Amino acid sequence: MDATDHLLGVIYEAALNPVQWPAALALLADAVGGVGAHVVVLDKAAGATGGLRPRLKVHGTRSMDPEVADRYMHEWHVFDPLLPAAGHAAGPPGTIMLCHEFLSDDFVAHDMYFQDFLIPSGGRYQTGVTLENDQDRLAVLDLHSRDAPLKRDEVLSWTSVIAHLRRAVRLSTVFTEHLERETMLRTAIERAGIACVLVNNDGRIADYSPAAEEMLARGSGVRLDIEGRVRLGNETDTRRLRGLITDACRGDGGGEIAFKAQGCLTGMIQVVPAGVTCDNPFSLLRSSSALLFVDFSRPRHSPAPDRIRLEFGCSPAEADVAAALASGRAPKEIAVDRATSVHTVRAQIHRLLETTGSHRIAELVGVIHADVKPNRRFSRGASDDSLPPQSILTMSGVAQRW
Repeated sequence: MDATDHLLGVIYEAALNPVQWPAALALLADAVGGVGAHVVVLDKAAGATGGLRPRLKVHGTRSMDPEVADRYMHEWHVFDPLLPAAGHAAGPPGTIMLCHEFLSDDFVAHDMYFQDFLIPSGGRYQTGVTLENDQDRLAVLDLHSRDAPLKRDEVLSWTSVIAHLRRAVRLSTVFTEHLERETMLRTAIERAGIACVLVNNDGRIADYSPAAEEMLARGSGVRLDIEGRVRLGNETDTRRLRGLITDACRGDGGGEIAFKAQGCLTGMIQVVPAGVTCDNPFSLLRSSSALLFVDFSRPRHSPAPDRIRLEFGCSPAEADVAAALASGRAPKEIAVDRATSVHTVRAQIHRLLETTGSHRIAELVGVIHADVKPNRRFSRGASDDSLPPQSILTMSGVAQRW
């Protein structure tokens, strides 16, 4: 199994079983060459240090003091010199913050926070990647390294994995308001009205939620073939979906695929491993299966190119092409609009596919709409899918059997 695929599998399993988040983040820290990875949630509060007050911290490490998160939350955050910098530099999702750009070696050598807390705990250099940022809260992936700071290019090479991490965290939050202690995950999905389907390795349905039953009965985009296997409207998308299912059933990661539904509706299917390291949500007798979460939404306005560039770390020209694709333009049309050759546009699309970990233009467009916030999303209540990031930890310890 490819190491990146294995990492994605662990991340998506943590989406369904939050007690797996520390292990998933520790694996991410190992992959990027760091000593620790945390997801930190900060409230934006007047009078707090840098206008930010830590709310939650999910800790993942095999090289740092395992109690560093609790110690940070309870005492050391008030001495953290990076909080004021984070408040100004966080930016939209995907923004990368390198601590050595804000703090000199001389400052670190004389600072109590570093000398008495962070360095003795096994850390030294910090790199932040913004996951969520609205007027109330900021959520950041915090990467620690020991001997040398992570380079911006090194972090950018993990953009697609971090995008999957963000989506997995969002999926984890979807169930929060429907879960109570000892409430089964299946019950939570039914309460939330989520279209969720369990399939085996060859795409045959084993079980489904009530909302998924209605979806299948309508045949709205997701349907069954004569052998009882899930399929989409065309053979190309169907092959891609079944490929994702096969990978997820092996524990080789998860993924997303966009599809066209009825009328002007579009859809997105999120494929998540089930039954690999967490209890299989539908049947404990099934040890290798995949969960399909299906979401329908009406076409959205394309995000601005500058936000695409910040999210994916691509060039301005690539960001312009991505925005045009997301608005429904074809490569030939984009080439005419930009007064360039279609070969140049296709080369830029190829780089975007590599950057986002996508395989086809339709999947790339789905990733852009899922991960890049348009300007309106930065005002409170502007988006129906901006879920409170603090809920990452509220599901810890909840039974995952259905």
